[in-house]
Amino acid sequence: MGWTGKSRVRRWALGRAWGVSSERIRQLHVQALVILRHPGLSADLYALCAPDRRAAYLQALHHNRTWQQLALSLSKGRQRR
Repeated sequence: MGWTGKSRVRRWALGRAWGVSSERIRQLHVQALVILRHPGLSADLYALCAPDRRAAYLQALHHNRTWQQLALSLSKGRQRR
């Protein structure tokens, strides 16, 4: 079930509607999740969703650091090839 109460839309269907591949839709999805995990960019969202702002902020900060380390290790792996 999607956010609007309708059935979920598949990547290939979104790709067809937007004129891009399903892989590009996946990449955009990952980018959006990374942005949403950044505490500075998503503070308003956390304020609405989280009953304890400080705990939510610290958790998001931890996730963001983890994602940054993963992205850094992946980029270093690509540079070695």
